[in-house]
Amino acid sequence: MLEVWLMPQLGSNSTDCIFQQDGAPPHWSTEVRTFLNQHLPKLWIGRSGDADDVFCSWPPRSPDLIQCDFFLWGYVKDRVYVPPTPKQLKNSKYAFVMRLRR
Repeated sequence: MLEVWLMPQLGSNSTDCIFQQDGAPPHWSTEVRTFLNQHLPKLWIGRSGDADDVFCSWPPRSPDLIQCDFFLWGYVKDRVYVPPTPKQLKNSKYAFVMRLRR
């Protein structure tokens, strides 16, 4: 993804941005960190080791780095995964049947 999509998007302007990623295991692999060190030295933020050339190193599960984990996903889950009440389900079935009859 980085090589195929990100780098072509950045083109020659890669020094005008700072790339940020979370601490997911695939993002923490040696291969990914080596790629970032070579192509975006001192221009990436994420989990890093001693040999990495990062803009700044952030610890895993940092609320500054992965804000969605601390608010958004829980909020979305509470809104999406709410089972319909029997009355709502009955009304939905009725409305669906009425639309089919039209």
